[in-house]
Amino acid sequence: MGRAAQVRMLREALTRAAGGAFTIVEISGEAGMGKTRMLSVLADLATSAGLPVHSGRATEFEQGVPYGCLTDLLPSNPATPGGCYAGLRSLLSGAALLLDDLHWADSASLELVEHLIRKPPPGPNLIAVAFRSGQAQPGVSAAIGRHAGAAARIVLPPLTENEAGPLLGDLPAGHRAMVVAAGAGNPLYLHTLRELSSRTLSALTASSADLDRAAPGAHPALAGLAAEVAARPAPVRRVAEATAVIGGHVTLDLLTDVTGLTSTQVGAAIDDLHRIRVIDADGPRPGFRHPLIRAAVLELTGPARRTEIHAGAARHLRRRHGPRHLIAHHYERSAQSGDEEAAEILAGAGVAYAHRAPAQAARWLGAALRVMPDHEEYAEKRAFVALWHARALCRSGRLLESRATLDGLRQGPLRRQAEMFSVVVARQLGDFAEAAALLERRLDNQGGFDAGTEVKLRIELATIEVFREDAAAATDHAGQALKLLADGCGHRPGLTASAQVLHALGSIYGGDLPSARRGLTAAARTVDAVGDGDLRAEVEIVAPLVLAEIWLGRLSEAERHLHRVRRMLELLGPHHAFPYLLIFDAAWNVRTGQLTTALTMAEDAAEAARRIGSPELEAMAEVVRLRPLLWTAGPAAASEAATRLAHRDRPRSAAWSRMARLSHAQIRLFAGDPAGCLTLLGQDEWPAHQPLTVARHAFRALAHARIRAPARAAGPGSARAAGPGSARAAGPGSARVSDPAPARMAGRGGARAPARAEGDPAISGLAAAWAEVHRAEAVAIVSGLDYEIALAGYIRGYVAFRAGSGQPGAILAAAERFASARAPVEQAICLHLAGNVHQRAGHPAKAGRAHDAARAGYAAAGADWLGTTLPEPAPGLTVREREIVELVAEGLSNKEIAGRLFLSARTVESHLRRVFIKLDVRSRTGLIRRLDQA
Repeated sequence: MGRAAQVRMLREALTRAAGGAFTIVEISGEAGMGKTRMLSVLADLATSAGLPVHSGRATEFEQGVPYGCLTDLLPSNPATPGGCYAGLRSLLSGAALLLDDLHWADSASLELVEHLIRKPPPGPNLIAVAFRSGQAQPGVSAAIGRHAGAAARIVLPPLTENEAGPLLGDLPAGHRAMVVAAGAGNPLYLHTLRELSSRTLSALTASSADLDRAAPGAHPALAGLAAEVAARPAPVRRVAEATAVIGGHVTLDLLTDVTGLTSTQVGAAIDDLHRIRVIDADGPRPGFRHPLIRAAVLELTGPARRTEIHAGAARHLRRRHGPRHLIAHHYERSAQSGDEEAAEILAGAGVAYAHRAPAQAARWLGAALRVMPDHEEYAEKRAFVALWHARALCRSGRLLESRATLDGLRQGPLRRQAEMFSVVVARQLGDFAEAAALLERRLDNQGGFDAGTEVKLRIELATIEVFREDAAAATDHAGQALKLLADGCGHRPGLTASAQVLHALGSIYGGDLPSARRGLTAAARTVDAVGDGDLRAEVEIVAPLVLAEIWLGRLSEAERHLHRVRRMLELLGPHHAFPYLLIFDAAWNVRTGQLTTALTMAEDAAEAARRIGSPELEAMAEVVRLRPLLWTAGPAAASEAATRLAHRDRPRSAAWSRMARLSHAQIRLFAGDPAGCLTLLGQDEWPAHQPLTVARHAFRALAHARIRAPARAAGPGSARAAGPGSARAAGPGSARVSDPAPARMAGRGGARAPARAEGDPAISGLAAAWAEVHRAEAVAIVSGLDYEIALAGYIRGYVAFRAGSGQPGAILAAAERFASARAPVEQAICLHLAGNVHQRAGHPAKAGRAHDAARAGYAAAGADWLGTTLPEPAPGLTVREREIVELVAEGLSNKEIAGRLFLSARTVESHLRRVFIKLDVRSRTGLIRRLDQA
């Protein structure tokens, strides 16, 4: 009632879904505003349209139950590997999923819902979620935001007095007015208040302004309902209390067991509560009509009685072999110190759910430690549970708590396992020195572990050294691991692939690219031969594999490996390796010119890193985000992100810190601060032959070429000819610094500007730029990598352009090399520069074609800001007109132009008349002057 516009939105959303599109419906409103009723309408509409409907509902008092709002949709044991994600995706293909009260959902349910929205099941399907206003879950909201065109966002406002009329029926006018005044347009309150007496309503009216903001259970009307329950006979009260405490998984036999009543008494009590509209009992499980009513009844149930009910529910479910997570849920709220049975159940549930629902697992394991007997014979068992508690804390984002727990275990019976997991925690916190010290100390104490354990230690140390950019140490540890594996450590393809990838990555950092290529080929072969089941345990290794493949230009192989791991994770759901893989997926999309996708993935990676509490991974994600942010949004937005990263959230890894500095230096160039670029890329030592070193020399060359350039700029240095080679943005380095004055066009071919005097600051800047060009070319040639060779070619062309000369052929060759390296943005930047060179040389037709190609490249990649730096095309000139204008600039007569283009002189004259009109000039001299000023 009163929701015609909102129901119309539901119908439109369902029409899209039934037509084959993935559709999201988001319903929000205050408590009691009708969200559940809207979902019910949607369910009826979906059923009529032929879509199977699956429903779930979160509850306030079961937020510690993993997958609580999806209980009826999942296997009885959702901890089964891959069961919940793969099973639910299959179930929802061609169906509708409606989830109510998502603001109360547990973290495991939220992650699964977010996953389903980000990666929708195949076929026509619809997902609808309802939550209270202002209580949307950030991850789910962000996932919905990615489907803006497919999302229907419905907000339920209070009903007006006219809209509320049908709810109030034939109430007397005076009574009706009091209900309206007290109900504040809330359908639930109106429905409840109409049952109260006029005297009670009169007392409530004074505080009506606060009704819709009252805390659960504190609303006077709901308190009145609870009071009515309190007035019922004792058996009815006991059933109401037990139903409120147990929640959505309550059953008749469970109520009978917990309350101590007979089944006949329980049935009669439920019928009584149904008659007074407290409970709905039409299905197999009785439930409260509204969560607020349940909250009101729960408040009447004292804490001791609640503990008693939880304990009874735990015993009942255990006898009936009920789901482990529900038994743990009740034991967590009822177990007393020294309860060995409860400790065993809680610990078992915590271990089972440590990967699938780590936040809940951490609570159960903590509760197990709290109730576990504290005597010597339990020491090893306590250590075991504490170690799993540390793992669950780590995976749920509580890294500092995890480290504190592990510190306490380093002197106990599981000290070695504690030390190894401490390495994982330290790595995610960015404490690489601590991680390395722990591993080296373990290696120094050679006793007590076999070759397989040493392999794992060596691989972990190689990983740390890669982050620290110690190439020699990384390749040494990875090489020793490979030797141990070859000497009979057993068939361990996952570990072999890990060692091969880390050896290749260490070789790249050390500049030994032939060794890197051999190692990467072997690693890819090993990974490809490993089945998904075996790779799942070592899925983290795909991230550095992809990084190495990107650097060595093996983009197709990187794409194939990313596709495989995406498919695996869609079935597995959230995984501790997820942020790593998203980071390198984003990097692949940056390289291949899919900038919008890259930004989304980098933001998702940062969010996933925050979820597991890893500042280092979050910083890595922000580093990958900088370059696409620059190209799409411009230097202002990118500078803000880079400055924040430099001053507050800088990566602690040496390798990633270097990459952050390179991106920040590039941004400083685009922002017109070449001196700032040079400061960031100072004189400190860089590895001699690694790919990043080419970029370092390139940016330094661009910066030197721009320092203290003269203020006058025309043609490609003008404000309109901005972008690569221009005043506003010079390729992968840039500016708001003017270019040197270009050659002026006058008569046949034009005349050059006078040479500068020796000692001119720009001359010394160019000398330094040329030195950096030579260094970049030397490293690029040794690398043999298309991308780096193309980058060196680009900066040679750019520095030559700044020096007053220009070789468009060489610049176009660099563009072709970038194309073969699958770097379309850099290819477009080269075309942009080539257009500027042509324009300065007085070849507007060639300049226009190059700029048009650059414009198309920028648009295809989503490089919106780079597109704005291109010069405006001449107003409406055709290709033929541009060709004629170019020949006029060269000084050819109409007859000569006609002969060159195989046209008649009259045709040339006609074209020129149209050009004069379009460019608002009156003569060939005016045309040349206009081109000179363009």
